Amino acid sequence: MTRLVHAFVLALGLLVVGVSPAAADPGTIGTLFVAGINALFGAGTIAGTAVIAGSLTVAQAIGSAILLAGSLALSAFATSGQDGSGSSSSSSSIDPGSAKATFSGEESAALRAVGRVRIGGAKVFGNTVGDDRYRLIGHLVSVTAVEQYFLGGREVVVDDDGFVASVPWSYDGGSYALISEDNGNPNKVAWPALMSAFPELWTADHRMRGIAQTLIRYKSPGLSSSKYLSLYSGGAPDLEKVVRGEAIYDPRTGTTAWTDNGILVAYHLHMALDSRMTLDDYDVDFMKSEADRADVMVATRTGFEPRARAWGVWSEETKRSETLQSLLDSIGAEQIMIGEKIAFRLIDDVREAEASIDVVHVLSVSDTAGPQSVERPNICVVKYYSEERNFEVTEIDMTGIAWARIDDEIAAAGVQEMTVELKFCPSAAQAQRIARRKFALARANSGTIRTNFAGLAVWGARVVSHPSPDGDIVVSEIDAPKVDDDSGAVDISYTEVPALTAWNPATDEALAPDLIPEIAIDAALTTPSAPSAVALVTLIDGTREVRATYAVASYTPELVARALFDRTRTKWRLMAKATTLDADDGVTVRLTWARQAGAYAGADKAFAKVRVYDGDDSSNWSAAGSFDAAVPLIPALPVLSSSGSGATRTVRVRAPYDIACVGLVIWQLQSGISTNSTTAVLPGGVIDLTVPAGTVVNAATLASRDGPQSEWASLTA
Repeated sequence: MTRLVHAFVLALGLLVVGVSPAAADPGTIGTLFVAGINALFGAGTIAGTAVIAGSLTVAQAIGSAILLAGSLALSAFATSGQDGSGSSSSSSSIDPGSAKATFSGEESAALRAVGRVRIGGAKVFGNTVGDDRYRLIGHLVSVTAVEQYFLGGREVVVDDDGFVASVPWSYDGGSYALISEDNGNPNKVAWPALMSAFPELWTADHRMRGIAQTLIRYKSPGLSSSKYLSLYSGGAPDLEKVVRGEAIYDPRTGTTAWTDNGILVAYHLHMALDSRMTLDDYDVDFMKSEADRADVMVATRTGFEPRARAWGVWSEETKRSETLQSLLDSIGAEQIMIGEKIAFRLIDDVREAEASIDVVHVLSVSDTAGPQSVERPNICVVKYYSEERNFEVTEIDMTGIAWARIDDEIAAAGVQEMTVELKFCPSAAQAQRIARRKFALARANSGTIRTNFAGLAVWGARVVSHPSPDGDIVVSEIDAPKVDDDSGAVDISYTEVPALTAWNPATDEALAPDLIPEIAIDAALTTPSAPSAVALVTLIDGTREVRATYAVASYTPELVARALFDRTRTKWRLMAKATTLDADDGVTVRLTWARQAGAYAGADKAFAKVRVYDGDDSSNWSAAGSFDAAVPLIPALPVLSSSGSGATRTVRVRAPYDIACVGLVIWQLQSGISTNSTTAVLPGGVIDLTVPAGTVVNAATLASRDGPQSEWASLTA
């Protein structure tokens, strides 16, 4: 079907190619397209379908693309090919790594994402006017936020006005790249910049609604400029983003917002794949309880994390069953029925029977005693959606993990690998917890129980207890019972639930792969060390600020910061560099640091990293230094000194050279009268007081407007 539609689109393009762009009415083109498709496949095939929404339907977008050959890429998002049931003629599943590519083509399936993903997109439009080159990229159906940007594979910082502020793109007063974004607004209007630059090609009807998209304007420094090769030696560089995917409804709060809770994602994806489903089709109370279980913090080798998270990308052309099963595998869950309601349940290592098969109803039990050693898997290969490896499905090095390798069987029968590939799993620890159970289950005893018709009583159960061939009662996972009408019996296939020890991260879990460093523009520039200290402070005026200290021996540093809120992150923002000199000699550098103010109220953690550049060349980013709000930030004490003689004295209160310092609290006591003051100061800042001799001056350093503060330093003038 897709190929036929494709052929018809090309034929339509030949029919209307003689129409000038200025005269090409999107509504007329859309009518021709719909009429043609309906004539070819039957009335109503695509009638009323507005994939892009507004008056510009996908048919109109493709029609316009054909008319504007060379300017418009034939890559407006195509319909998914799914009917209301979510079925699809395609059985292919998307490789998450390939979603990072920016591509041109005559067709592109709509992509959707949950959790956190790195995405490229389809080039919907491209053209040049004067020194400016424009490119419109369609990414996903929708996103909730952008966290990182990459141009030509290199991470760049984009300021709040959309200007790329990183080398080699930035210059005094501007940038050679401007990024404008829409995250999938259903009420979006046409891009003003495109209507202004290309009034005959891009009109108010070209609204591109309901698609997360980016308009990039590349500015040329001039072909004769040496800067040109730094920017465009390979053409206009492709854009990639790390984004947070679709907003998801949480019945526990009644709100719709971004989350990577695996259970909530499962419900969201299930409804997204079948437009007929509503919340009434699900057991909402069970959904709430399982979502709570998915959020439970579990131990890993490096700390703690929620039990079940989901990140990933899928195509609307992928079979619903494949996409849903891939997600459920990735969060360690299964679909069940509770009465007539659908539910998703996390699978525990220790499983309890939901029903039992009494021995009086058992006609026979055939047990294979597990796969033969020549067939039984003896090595477990684990793959997951790895942020550490630039959002690729990546294999974990399982060296030294005993459960993943059965050496005596390998010696006897050779290698029999089992690959557990979890495309929606963002955690190496989560992937291994799930893979161990799957690997053990694949090696477990299995067989068939034959019962009388009483065996139908376990219909709908996934785990049952039943007699084994030896007469013992065992617990097994079962398939749906099958009725043998000829013999009047019921056959139930089963696999015994393996006995697993309690998960021990120290011995059962391999570490995640190392981060892949960027390829430096100039490998001769050494990657600097991570910032030596990072702090998230509240200034006296209420502003929240990330601060970091760093050491760069040579070249020009560039520092960026961002904050973490629960599971969401802000995008990286440039930090303003600062140098604090000795308060007394005014020459000696006491502190080299940087600061960046932002909407960080309530943030749990803050991060900062640094790289250096020389002209248009730059190093890799350093590792990120971090600050954890759960750890009290206690600043150093101020230093007090007194000078002068006679009835009055000058007391100098110097703030410590500590990035945690936002102000000084000073308490004076003279002749039984006390006065208090709080003054905003930067690290190393000074306050000079003129006080009567004998005044007791106490001072403390504030690390935040409302505390904490250092111990008191005291001096008698």
